[in-house]
Amino acid sequence: MAYAALLSLLQTLEGCFPRPLQKITSDLHDNVSCLLRFLEDPSTKNSPSLKHLEGQIRDASFEAQDIIESHVSRQVVLSESVMCGVGSRFWETIAALQHMFPAIHLCGTSVDYMHPGLDLELECGLQKVMDQFDSIVEALSKIKDGKEEAAPQGNPSVASSSRSVARNKSELVGLDEDLMGIKDRLTGSLSKLDIISIVGMGGIGKTTLARNLYNDPLIEYYFQIRAWIVVSQDYHVQQLFTSLADCTRLAGDALHQKSIEELAGDALHQKSIEELAVRLYQYLKGRRYLIVMDDVWDTKAWDDIRRFFPDDNNGSRIILTTRQSEVAIYANSNTPIHDMSLLSPNASWELLSKTVFGQEGCPLGLEKIGQKIAQNCKGLPLAIVVIGGLLSKDSKEKDWERIAEDVNSAVTRNVGDQFTEILSLSYDSLPQHLKACFLYMGVFPEDHEIFVSQLIKLWIAEGFIKPSTPKSFEEVAEGYLKDLIGRSLIQVRKRTHNGEIKTCLIHDMLRELCVKKARDEKLLQIIDRHIHTFPQGRDAQRRVSMHGYIDRTNVPDSRVRSLLYFQKYIYIREVLFFTKHCRLLTILNVLTIGFYEFPIGMMELVHLRYLAFIYKGKRKFPASIYKLQNLQSLIVYQGYTGGY
Repeated sequence: MAYAALLSLLQTLEGCFPRPLQKITSDLHDNVSCLLRFLEDPSTKNSPSLKHLEGQIRDASFEAQDIIESHVSRQVVLSESVMCGVGSRFWETIAALQHMFPAIHLCGTSVDYMHPGLDLELECGLQKVMDQFDSIVEALSKIKDGKEEAAPQGNPSVASSSRSVARNKSELVGLDEDLMGIKDRLTGSLSKLDIISIVGMGGIGKTTLARNLYNDPLIEYYFQIRAWIVVSQDYHVQQLFTSLADCTRLAGDALHQKSIEELAGDALHQKSIEELAVRLYQYLKGRRYLIVMDDVWDTKAWDDIRRFFPDDNNGSRIILTTRQSEVAIYANSNTPIHDMSLLSPNASWELLSKTVFGQEGCPLGLEKIGQKIAQNCKGLPLAIVVIGGLLSKDSKEKDWERIAEDVNSAVTRNVGDQFTEILSLSYDSLPQHLKACFLYMGVFPEDHEIFVSQLIKLWIAEGFIKPSTPKSFEEVAEGYLKDLIGRSLIQVRKRTHNGEIKTCLIHDMLRELCVKKARDEKLLQIIDRHIHTFPQGRDAQRRVSMHGYIDRTNVPDSRVRSLLYFQKYIYIREVLFFTKHCRLLTILNVLTIGFYEFPIGMMELVHLRYLAFIYKGKRKFPASIYKLQNLQSLIVYQGYTGGY
C-alpha cells in the first residue's frame, strides 16, 4: 500500500512546522509528491522491481509519519504540563487553545525554546528518512527512463476469468430468466447492430450465460456467422483478429474459408493488423453475425476492434461480458446493460446438488447440511462449484459440517491460489487511488451492512482520499465508491428516497480477498477467532479491526493508527487499556459498548480525526475535548448499542 501510505504522509506534511524544520519537511513533501505521480503513471505498472520498491516506499512513509506524529504528541504533552505549571487553565477556553495548537506553528517559538532537544531529534530522524526517499527516487528514475527491462505483459497460463475453474459447462441453474431475456434481444426485431453487455462480479456466471447463449440451437440457426474471442486484461489486437479468423474459418463457403485461412496465416508473418481487420470486415459484410467478446476490461479494447464490425441493419449482435459497468456503458449507452444477480438460496442448493451428485440427487442425510453450505456461498456460482468439487470427494456428514462452518476458508484452503487469482484480477486492475479504499472494506464483519456516510468519513480520516479542486473530500470519496460499485466490487444495499446510496456491502468471498491482501500489504489486521494477538515488530499493522477476543497481555504496537471495535462483548477498561498504548491513533470506532463517563484519556489522542462511540452519561462533554484539534468526525450515539 505504498500509494495510500504516501497520501497519508502528504497530509501530515501539509501541517504546520517550526521555521527551522520547514526546509527538510518541504524537501520531503517534494519527494512524496514525485513518488505519488510515479505510482499513478500506468506505464510503470509492470516493472519487475516496482513491487519491491513499493514495499520500501510504504515502510519509509510509515517511518516518516511515525517520527513526525510522535514528535507532535510529545510537544503537546510537554507544552501542556508547562502551561499547567504556571497556573494557566489552558484548556478551559478555545482562545487559549488556539494559541497553542495546531500547534507548533502558533506557539512554535516558545515550544522550540522549551524543548530544543525534541526538534533536533525530529530533524535527525527525518534526515535519515530523506536519505531513504532519495535512493528510492533514484531507483524509480531508472525504471522511468527505461534502463530496466519491463515485465512481460501477459501470461497465457494465468487465469483471466472463472472459465478456467473446472465445472460442468453445460449446467445452467438459476439463470433461465437471464437466458430468455437476452435470447429475445438477440433474435428480436431490432435490425440495427445491437451490443448487449453482461455485467457482474468475478465468478457470478457471465461467461457461463454467454456460452449457453452462444451454443443455443436457435442462436446457431439464426446467425450465419458466430465467433467467440477472449479479450482479458493483457490482450494484443492481432490476437483478437486472428481469434476471429479462427472462428469464422468454420463458416461460409469454401472460397471464403480459404481466404480467411490465408489471411490468418499471413497475419502471423507479414500482413499488418489493419489488413487483417479489413479482410475480416469484408467477410462479415452482408452477413448476420454474432460476436461474443468475453472478459473485456478496458474501453480501449472496444475502440481497437469496434470499427471492423459492419452494421448492415440485418440483426447482427455483439455480446460483451465485463466486470465493469463503465465498459458496458461506453460500448452502448442507448440500451440497458444486463446486470447479473447472485443466485437465490434455492438455486444455490440446486447448483450445489447437481455439481456433487449429478442427476442422482442428494441423500436425505446430507440435504440439510448441504443447504446450509449452499446458503453460505452467498449466491456466487463460482464458489458453489468449487465447494461442490470438494464435497464430491467425501460424502461424510462430519466433513460437510466442517466445511459448512467456514466456507470461505474451505475454498481458499483447497483451491486458494486459483480461486483467489480469479477474484484478484478485479483488484489488480484498480487504479492506485482505489486500491486502499477497496481493501479497507475488510475491516467490516461478514454480511455487515455499511452506511455510506460513515464509510466516507473513515476513508477521509484514513487519508485515502486525494484532494481534487474544486470538489470536496466527500464528493471525491463518493466518486471512489461509485467507481468501485461500477467495477462490481461493492454492492448497493439500500438507497435514499432521492436515489442516493445509503448502505452498501461486499460479498464474503471478496471480503476474504480484502482481508488477505490488506494483511499482506500491511494495511490492516483483523482480530477474530483465528488471530487473538496484535502483530508485532516488522509484521505490525497500522489498522486493527476487532471482531473477537483479544489477549490483553499482548500490548498493541504503538504505531497502530486505527482501532475499530465490532465484537459484541467488550469492557470499557479494555478499550482504555489499548488506547493508552496507541497514542498515535487517528481513528477510534467503539459502537458496541456504552460509556457512562466521557473517557478523559482520549484527550491525549491529539491525532484523532475520527471518533465514534456510545455515550450513556448525563454530564456534558468536558471542555478539554477541544484538545482534539485534528478531529474531523465526532459520532456520538446516546444509549444505543449494536454498531452502525
